[in-house]
Amino acid sequence: MAKVVFVGVEPMTQQHIWMPLKNEFQRNGWETVFCKTGKTSGDIGFYCEDSSLPGKQDFTVITINGLDQDHVVRPDYTNWFSKENWGLFDLGVVPGPRWLNGWVARRYSLKNTPRLGVIPVGWFKGDDAVNKNSRSFKNKKIKTVLYAPQTEQDGKQKTVVEAAVAAGLFLKIKHWEDTPYIDLFPNLLTNSYMQNLAAENKFAKKFKNIKIYPVSKNFMETLSDVDLLITDQSSVLYEASMLNIPTLTCIDWKHACGDCRGPQPSPDITISVHSKELTETLKNIDIDYADLLKKTKLIRDMNFVHLGGSSKVAFSSIIDIHQRVRQKSNMNALYVTTMKFIIIFRLGLRAKRRAAKIFISSLLNRIVFIFK
Repeated sequence: MAKVVFVGVEPMTQQHIWMPLKNEFQRNGWETVFCKTGKTSGDIGFYCEDSSLPGKQDFTVITINGLDQDHVVRPDYTNWFSKENWGLFDLGVVPGPRWLNGWVARRYSLKNTPRLGVIPVGWFKGDDAVNKNSRSFKNKKIKTVLYAPQTEQDGKQKTVVEAAVAAGLFLKIKHWEDTPYIDLFPNLLTNSYMQNLAAENKFAKKFKNIKIYPVSKNFMETLSDVDLLITDQSSVLYEASMLNIPTLTCIDWKHACGDCRGPQPSPDITISVHSKELTETLKNIDIDYADLLKKTKLIRDMNFVHLGGSSKVAFSSIIDIHQRVRQKSNMNALYVTTMKFIIIFRLGLRAKRRAAKIFISSLLNRIVFIFK
């Protein structure tokens, strides 16, 4: 039986990004396996996390990790393809026109050019939700709001809660931070960060018109029956547009990364206001809602193709290419092997330098303490 391997360290990579495509391969008789490192052998391997390296599969496919993964290089999306190692893979797949145009316009190099190029297939993570929960662009009223930030700090959630309550709206809240991610992002998910998040949720639970969703819940499912998404700087704004949902952000909100590069807020956010204006904005947003829906449609169509059917398109396209193309040349195999060795060597060297720096800093602190 043919075997396909889906690679990813983060829980949401396995549970949400790859699951629809995994199910499509299973329906067509393939054996499917999840793997964190790529060391599991197979006929086809799928990768999506930052700075991925191909593993032990005969044919490897790379895609983006998050729909806002390129925020540091906006609006020049072509630069993103210069910093990722897509050239080590056989094929690249992207969600739609924005990504494809960015790749086509990039400066050609072996580093960012997959052996067989890049094709648009859509965003399979959203297939089920698009088919079940897509809203009509004819809707002119807002009743339910979803708050889903990239990070939670500086009282952002309290501001949203108070504004939604004052506007008489039902509010859903969805966070991603959970115990499995603490080891992956230790500098962000500190004890104080998690304690602040718990305190914000405790405050929100005081109100009857607010529901907090489990972190394990698929984000696309929380978008059902939602009329507006409030977020800061996050890929969820693109996933909301897949379901025809406008997005709102506050221009004075801070982000966990500090001075984030790229334009703030995202050029693809539907509406941005000052946090002090949020309550009045929500109270009167129905007046401008028709225009917000038109802008949302433009964002959706610029970013996605094959809405609701991308898993089928991805499967058929990738299988067709896999079966028809010639095998890798010896030069290509040598290039990939050499580059993987160089990258792994550099990563190891950086880790050793970082460890040495931490050790020396700790030693100096001890010496200073002794002589105080």
